Amino acid sequence: MLRRYQVRNEWLALHDLDTFSVAARLIQRMLLEDVASTMKFLTTRLREGKAWYWIAEYVRLQLWQHGIVGDRAEHQREQWMERGNVVTLQKTMATRLNRPAITKKLPDFPLLYWYIWAWRDISGIQTVRKWVDRQVKKDEAFLSLLLQLRYHGTSSADGRYSALDLANISEFLGDVETVRGPIESIKQAGHLPERVEQVEQSISRRH
Repeated sequence: MLRRYQVRNEWLALHDLDTFSVAARLIQRMLLEDVASTMKFLTTRLREGKAWYWIAEYVRLQLWQHGIVGDRAEHQREQWMERGNVVTLQKTMATRLNRPAITKKLPDFPLLYWYIWAWRDISGIQTVRKWVDRQVKKDEAFLSLLLQLRYHGTSSADGRYSALDLANISEFLGDVETVRGPIESIKQAGHLPERVEQVEQSISRRH
């Protein structure tokens, strides 16, 4: 669904659509009628639904709204589901996201910058770090991962741009100097010069 809208605007993010609130209203009505059958339906959708990225983002939103992860103040939360049921959804989704059927798609996944935060909140930082550690063993994969973790922004001077904030992704890759070291080593070795230039330009564009 998101891809259809991005044909018109490639910078459109999932959060720009109002699908989460629509889903929440529907699920709330279903829970009022039958909690057990609703939870059975939801866990099945989490395990089998084709839109795994949308589902992951939705589960992450519920974790934040119910105070299970994140730092939202009490008055900012929307706790409309039993906490135990939210945790059940979290565990169900973590099992799916951690499987090779999903993780093998990530090196080519264009929405990794947004997805990786949802994966962290659902499965835990250690799970994500283990995957990252495997990805960065080869120079090309390391540089590709950095480019995937760029964020999009706009400015009056540059218009739309993609930038890489190493400090922002330090919990996945280590501190800034830990990341800069391999970039410089690849550069000095003369490997993948175009990719290195892309990465360096993305770092310099950070606003």
